[in-house]
Amino acid sequence: MNRWYFVQAVLVVGGLSGVACDTSYSSSNPGPLLPTPLVAEVGGMWNGSTTLSKVAEGECVGAMLLPLLGSVSANTIAIEQTGTTLTAKLTSADTGLACAYRGTISLNNVVLESSSCSANPVNQVVQCPNGSVRQLELIGSSVTATVAGGIMTGTVADTFNVRDADEKPVAGLVVNQSLTTTRR
Repeated sequence: MNRWYFVQAVLVVGGLSGVACDTSYSSSNPGPLLPTPLVAEVGGMWNGSTTLSKVAEGECVGAMLLPLLGSVSANTIAIEQTGTTLTAKLTSADTGLACAYRGTISLNNVVLESSSCSANPVNQVVQCPNGSVRQLELIGSSVTATVAGGIMTGTVADTFNVRDADEKPVAGLVVNQSLTTTRR
């Protein structure tokens, strides 16, 4: 009788170890399943601020912005998320400028691109210290950020064409702002 249990145990253990060691994969046995990467949930409303951190080029307009480095503007970001696809609207509480973005999230890294912003003050007219008139035309905006613990930090980069009074291109202008927002 003990021998019978021993034979059964050997057959069961031997059969199980054979199953566990089988490395042949097929449509019915696709192999080990890998977990899908975790993606941060960023959908919803975010409140925070941007701080002017860099001004590059821009002829007299860039020079006029340099003294404003370090200035802070309040903003809100409304984000809709479907899986890893994002749509967002970043609105400045100070200027009313609102840009619509599309992008993605990978793990906790947000990347958004825009070429669509509200009309005012996108085509802002500026008078330079020498009296010349310049028009700013926003041609693109991007947001790159990281999300951790309900806080999103990163950079907003806006690119402008600078045109003269006759609308001839004079220069390009890139304005970077550091971004810090908290989920509502």
